Amino acid sequence: MPWFDKRVETYQKYHEDPRDYLDFILLKRDEIVKKSGEDKVPDYLSLQAIYSSQVDNLGLGGFDTTATSTDWSMVFLMNNPEVQENVYKELKEVCGNKPPTLSDRN
Repeated sequence: MPWFDKRVETYQKYHEDPRDYLDFILLKRDEIVKKSGEDKVPDYLSLQAIYSSQVDNLGLGGFDTTATSTDWSMVFLMNNPEVQENVYKELKEVCGNKPPTLSDRN
């Protein structure tokens, strides 16, 4: 967990002035530790749980958003054949008979 350890060190340096939501989570955790003790921290605020949630957010967040956007785009196109036809024509005009590539975006 070197990335997370470094992030916690940075938070500890600037914890009086939280800069993002992870700083706020760590600040809340510190408040509970100071008030109740390390053994009273809820499981969801353990450093391991916070680390795991950050990995999930970074690793899966973009995947889910992209998949959902793609799904709804397909539903929209299926329900709007005139738009689907315009997209098809533009793809044929830009790409010809080859599959689209990133360089075709311009």
